[in-house]
Amino acid sequence: MMHNQVWDFFKRNFLLVLLFVSSLHLLKLESPEIRAFLLASFLECIAIAFSGVAVFVFTKVKFTEQPATSNLGLIFLGIHISFGLSVLALYLAQFSN
Repeated sequence: MMHNQVWDFFKRNFLLVLLFVSSLHLLKLESPEIRAFLLASFLECIAIAFSGVAVFVFTKVKFTEQPATSNLGLIFLGIHISFGLSVLALYLAQFSN
């Protein structure tokens, strides 16, 4: 039973895992443009993974019987905005000196 769940998860997220592993492997390149693109794809993989966890938690817990808005889209948007602002803050703090 557990083996089937792990296999289903891997099949659903194969491209995300492949992009995550390849960007980690290729981040050692010297070209700044390629490294920036790979770092952005790596950070996007993390944001998508956070969105997946948030959607899993939100769909398992019934907060209301009938939600008034499209909550899944708002979760995705909120996580990407907060993650992007965090990365921007780290970038500015690192390179402003």
